[in-house]
Amino acid sequence: MRKRIAAALLLTVMLCSLLAATALAATYGTVVGGWLRLRANPSYEATVIASYPNGSVVTILSQSGGWARVMTGDYRLGYMDQRYLYIDGGGYTPVPVPTSVPRTWTTVNRTAWVTSGNGKGVRLRNAPEVNKYNVMGLYPVGRTVTEIRVSSDGWSYIRIDGKYGYMMSKFLTTGYNPWPTAVPYITPVPYITPVPVTPVPPGPSADALSGVALNIMAPRSGDVLQLTVTPSTVKYSAVWYRADTKVLLGTGNYLTLSDSEVGTAITVRVTASDGTVAEVSTQIVKAAGT
Repeated sequence: MRKRIAAALLLTVMLCSLLAATALAATYGTVVGGWLRLRANPSYEATVIASYPNGSVVTILSQSGGWARVMTGDYRLGYMDQRYLYIDGGGYTPVPVPTSVPRTWTTVNRTAWVTSGNGKGVRLRNAPEVNKYNVMGLYPVGRTVTEIRVSSDGWSYIRIDGKYGYMMSKFLTTGYNPWPTAVPYITPVPYITPVPVTPVPPGPSADALSGVALNIMAPRSGDVLQLTVTPSTVKYSAVWYRADTKVLLGTGNYLTLSDSEVGTAITVRVTASDGTVAEVSTQIVKAAGT
């Protein structure tokens, strides 16, 4: 009889441990795309809430259409481009980037000419990397440049029209001019001085967050906390967590308190679609009936 009771107790403990481990399981993502933007909605036109560097870890709440809804380490909710997240526990996983060889530079100080196989212009960039944000200009084939240094991974540091920047070395020809016909000079359009305009002070933004409040400030176990946001028209996301340990308790407008929250204050953090943040905390949660 005693052996049966002991076996039953052991099985109960094992089941409880398994259920607890499953409840605590979560999916995390690591930023691998440089300064990755956190947006208010899953769109490249959506408001940028913040940016996070390589190595930043976020909690994955859901995934859809190439976007991941995440909670960041500083308790902000929003969307990130899934292509620039290394996600464990399943989901999209980008191909690992091979370890790169350190870049070295060699000084050449020579004349070169812009060249391209399709005859289209070549971009001058402010850094030796392909990025849609670092383009300084587009130059036609045949344009003469001064090639100052070349890198071991295919970039040239050049001077062209008084500007200094970077071009891919494969789009530069040295030693002879493959475009002997001079490129015609294009007369620049005269600059027209704009007429001064008196700015009109902007009105209040519909996305401005003016305040947050809770229905109960001295809660007990079993109470339902309800969030009120002012003004009611603002678009926002809300995160609930323990004030002492920063443990995530939930998201949304409501939170039902359990015995596990007794002895700690509860904080709700609200992030508006325009990036403004506000939060409010309760008093210490008491046990029901006290």
